Amino acid sequence: MTESAEISNEVAEEILILVNVIYQNNDRAAQLLRLHALTEWYIERILQVLLKKPDIIINDSRFTYSHKLKLAYSMNGIDEKEENALRRLSKLRNECAHSMAPQITDKQIIDASQPIAEEFKLAMADRKKDGIAQDVFQAYIWAIFSQLSQKAALLEMIHEGIYGESA
Repeated sequence: MTESAEISNEVAEEILILVNVIYQNNDRAAQLLRLHALTEWYIERILQVLLKKPDIIINDSRFTYSHKLKLAYSMNGIDEKEENALRRLSKLRNECAHSMAPQITDKQIIDASQPIAEEFKLAMADRKKDGIAQDVFQAYIWAIFSQLSQKAALLEMIHEGIYGESA
């Protein structure tokens, strides 16, 4: 199999994960909770590349999403706009998790997407170009997913290229 075919298979697997995890339910609050869990999985993948002993952090329940996010950012695994976007996602997730009847508005999504506004606008434009309904929440999910999946895959490829092994 060629390298481009392997990358294509990896991309297909990533998209399948997104579809299975996020789009199983049409409830925005449930999707947001799943998106948050998916982003934590990506942060952990990034930490697996950056840390010598990542399991110490990843498997310790005392290290919260916030701790992992700060660690990934401090080690340049994610950039400032990604860190800010994920902090906003986490804030929105916490608001949902602590509400008896969570409602996520388009305004909340647009506000949460501000750190990755360029990627969000691109996702909205792609939806329009493809004739898909203009749903800000779906564009937000795609913008975050595309940022993190690309970052994790790139770091894993670099790690494998340097060390000749998967993280």
